[in-house]
Amino acid sequence: MQRYETVFIISGNVSEKETNEILSSFEKVITGEKGKLIQTDRWGKRRFAFPIDKFDEGNYFLLFYDADGAIVKELERKMRMNENVLRFLTVRSKEEHAPKKPTDMEYQQVTSTVAKEETILQGRESEEETHEK
Repeated sequence: MQRYETVFIISGNVSEKETNEILSSFEKVITGEKGKLIQTDRWGKRRFAFPIDKFDEGNYFLLFYDADGAIVKELERKMRMNENVLRFLTVRSKEEHAPKKPTDMEYQQVTSTVAKEETILQGRESEEETHEK
């Protein structure tokens, strides 16, 4: 068996009860076929950068599990059939433990580091342009 991560988005218009039913049906696909569900993360409702199927927001979820290829195919088939699932992505994971959701502070640190690096690169590019003239 391989370790997989599946991230999926359920429409933001779906009720909490129906969302729980959808999530539990996906979990049953994994456990019912002799897979091992390690962790289920609810990332919460997020606003999209652009509309997806005329929806502006959705509920994000992560399933972290051990399974074989047949289980993954069946899970993805069920997701494709469910009209409330807007997007999904499954990847084979090399992680021993389920990935943790980054905290706001970690996210801010990464963005500030990237912004500093972009500023440095822009400065170098302008220096090179000056030297070329």
